[in-house]
This record gives sequence, C-alpha cells and structure tokens, in this order.
Amino acid sequence: SSGNPYTGQGQETYNEAMGIMNEQGKIISLVLMPLLISLFTRLFFYKSKNNLAENLVLNSMVLGQVYLTRILIFIPAFVLFPEIPIYINDGLFHLVMLGYLTTAYRQFFRNNIFITILKVILIIILFIMFFWVFVYGYVIIKHMIF
Repeated sequence: SSGNPYTGQGQETYNEAMGIMNEQGKIISLVLMPLLISLFTRLFFYKSKNNLAENLVLNSMVLGQVYLTRILIFIPAFVLFPEIPIYINDGLFHLVMLGYLTTAYRQFFRNNIFITILKVILIIILFIMFFWVFVYGYVIIKHMIF
C-alpha cells in the first residue's frame, strides 16, 4: 500500500478531473468565471436592483481588466524574476484581484467597504467550490451516461 487515500473509482474521477483541468482549464474558466461570479454577485448584492445581465457586463469588464493586469504585470514579472517563487507572484496577483473586485463592487453597488470585502471573499470561495463541482459533476455524469 502506497498510503494513497484515493483508491478505485474516486482516484479515477480525481485523475480525470485533473486531466480535464490540465487540458481545458483555461477555456472552462473563461466560460464559467463570468457566469458564476455574476450569479453570486447578483445573489450577494440583490438590493441593488441590477439584473443578471448587468452583473454579467460588470463582471466581464472587471475580470477582463484583472486578467489584463496579469498579462501586463504579473506574467512579465514571473519571466523577468524567475528566482521569486510562483506562489508569491500568484499570491500578489490574487491580492490585487481581491482589491480590484472590492473597489469595483464598492463603487458600483455603493456598499460599506467591510461588507463589500466580506462579500467579495465569499463570492471567490463560492466560485472555486462551484467551479470544481461543475468539473467533477461533468466527469461523474459522463461516466453515468457512457
């Protein structure tokens, strides 16, 4: 025994989900990220009376700017300074993303800054959870059908 906690069907599902993420993760993120984050933004900022389409436009713009920042600043920093561990680069990027989302939502929805920060953190956590639910759900349903 190798001490692997994943055995049998669970290990196969995990391996397939990881394979999908390695091969198609960016395209899945491109589709799911604006949709899921817009849905959660709509749920968390329901008093604003903005509909889901308006939230989708807001989040598409904000996420586009966040990823433009990643392309223009964080990827070149990673290439120019390879001695800096990637987790520091990614950590800084995620802090910038958190700050940018908080600023955008604060300005758009006009909420208290601390409540907005809490909502942004919850939206990001829910996005990560539901993202993986979609990936694992796809693998499980695929095996049930085929």
